[in-house]
Amino acid sequence: MAVDPDMVKTPAPEHGLQATHPNAQQDTVDWLGVALVLVTHLRLIVFLPMIAGAVAFAWTYTQKPMYSATTRFLPPQQQQSAATAMLQSLGTLGAAVGGAAGIKNQGEQYVSYLKSQRVQYDLLDRFNLMKRFQVVDKEDARAILSGRVRIVNGQDGIISVTVTDETAGNAAQLANAHVDAFRRLMQGMAVTEAQQRRVFFERQLLAAKGTLLTAEQDLKRSGVGAESIKLNPSAAVETVAKLRSAIGAQEIKLNALRAALTDQAPEVRAVQAELRALQKQLANQGGAAPDGENPANDYLTKYRNFKYQETLFEILSKQYEAARVDESREGAVIQVLDSAVPPSRPVSAKRIQMATLAAVSTFLACLAFLLIRQSLRRASSTESGRMRFQEIRRAWSRSLQIR
Repeated sequence: MAVDPDMVKTPAPEHGLQATHPNAQQDTVDWLGVALVLVTHLRLIVFLPMIAGAVAFAWTYTQKPMYSATTRFLPPQQQQSAATAMLQSLGTLGAAVGGAAGIKNQGEQYVSYLKSQRVQYDLLDRFNLMKRFQVVDKEDARAILSGRVRIVNGQDGIISVTVTDETAGNAAQLANAHVDAFRRLMQGMAVTEAQQRRVFFERQLLAAKGTLLTAEQDLKRSGVGAESIKLNPSAAVETVAKLRSAIGAQEIKLNALRAALTDQAPEVRAVQAELRALQKQLANQGGAAPDGENPANDYLTKYRNFKYQETLFEILSKQYEAARVDESREGAVIQVLDSAVPPSRPVSAKRIQMATLAAVSTFLACLAFLLIRQSLRRASSTESGRMRFQEIRRAWSRSLQIR
């Protein structure tokens, strides 16, 4: 019986499929092998996590008890003051001051103040926390303190400071000390709207005072004495103008007499006496103006400048006093709602959570160890696996060889 050539070649594809099929199975996860490992070492992966959880649960009883104390306070509040209406009269000046005081989230800003370096350094020095924490670096002590303090800004605007310490009394004292340190910090800073207005108008008032003094000195040198500044400006200018006119008339008369008479003539002496009297009277009014200048125009210009600076100084003075009144009313007023008291019971050590975490971690570690060991055993049981292990050993030896 003749053999068909096609019948001879057909087994080849089947043989090829059978050859590649085991390789495809090796690339997938062998769930049956994993189940076999779990069943084989069931006692280990069950009892070892239970033992680890029990040890962790017992370890929590060896730790020192921690106590938490909480103080709650209401920080300084922004409030509308009576000076708001006065600020509106200043136009652009008032808008600039009002815009500088706008703070979007005041509570979060206060929380940042409580966590600031100045406050924490104050607490470290006050309670000698570096010695208590057994550290030599202040930043390390500050990090430990930050880990034991929790500051929360509530939606109701109340800030809570919770301190956890090994001693109940120390926890309460440290929590209350945060409020004291915060109050001292606020007293030296311009945070509230009234404080910012007070600082702003204080600077402006000093500048306006210097400008006002300069304008007053210029006014005194304009030809009118200091006594005349208090008078009506038109009357003061009129008096000076009349005196200067009289002096001019006497000088003309004196020159005309000297053309015909000597200085010893009674008429000349009488005119000279009148001229000296007028000059003395003008000197009492503030002195003569420089040549080529109109005393009336000079005085009015400087008088207007003086009155402007005086009005500005009065406005700034009123604003400054109003800001001081508002600051004294709101100031750095911190209203303590609940002062921290030494707690009678320690904080829960979360024993159940720690035991559960230890048990789960141990279970995962055991499972990973068993699966890796099983994979290594399977790989070493084949010729190709043993060759790869030998290559790994040679490569490891070469990498450790010192050249």
